[in-house]
Amino acid sequence: MGKEKNGEYSMKDRLIKIIESQKEPLMKLNIGREYLQEFILYINFMRKFAQSLIFEGGTALRIIYGLKRFSEDLDFSAPDYPDISLLRKALEQELFLAGYKVEIAEKQKGNLYHLRVKFIGLDELLMLSYGKKLTISLEIDLSPPSGGKTEKSIAGKEVRFRVKHYELSSLFAKKLHAVIFRGYIKGRDFYDLLWYMTKKPPLTPDEELFLNAVAQTHPKELKKVEKMGWEKALMEKILSVNFKKIREDVAPFLENSGEINLLTKETFLDILEKR
Repeated sequence: MGKEKNGEYSMKDRLIKIIESQKEPLMKLNIGREYLQEFILYINFMRKFAQSLIFEGGTALRIIYGLKRFSEDLDFSAPDYPDISLLRKALEQELFLAGYKVEIAEKQKGNLYHLRVKFIGLDELLMLSYGKKLTISLEIDLSPPSGGKTEKSIAGKEVRFRVKHYELSSLFAKKLHAVIFRGYIKGRDFYDLLWYMTKKPPLTPDEELFLNAVAQTHPKELKKVEKMGWEKALMEKILSVNFKKIREDVAPFLENSGEINLLTKETFLDILEKR
């Protein structure tokens, strides 16, 4: 997916055209970042060595299921990844051929492998403030909790690719775990949670995967959560969080700014009470 030799048109040219069609700086950033996220996914999933990657998180909901919020990072599980270094090499090669200048940093902390792709030379085009660079992080869990079901879908707007991902009840279970046990409050978690909880027909999380995730990260809490059930555990969390901070965090990522008014304690408690 580099430059077309018979016409001076490239993936980067297409990015420039898309960004210039947007007037608001925030939309330029969101649309431009999403375009590059999809290209990175294309690079990954067109290679045999990446077939063990399982796409997950809010960006998966956005790209595969049409979630109405933008996202920042790309999250994966990879219980059987053959050689993680191949991913960085592929990104460096393909992004260069497509006309991008990037700096890629990597680190591994425990079972989490991080790749941080910084795009150089797009700050003026994206109307970023001085010193800011567009970055897309890839986080890969090399030892995810056991359980969960996967499937494959065709995704992508500008470039099409076949992506392996968790199915919805498994994605719901992983999001539920993040909402209850993440060490900080992330507003986007709660927006995604509302999406899951209002699906029609009603969607239930994969409880086995959820409990396996709890056992992996918070083993001392496992018996308590098993006894309470996920609904009561979630209600306890809902009662403890500051929804003003939740709304402030998610606001820059919403397609429809009016949806911010749905993110209240009362909304979640009402939905839980009716389940």
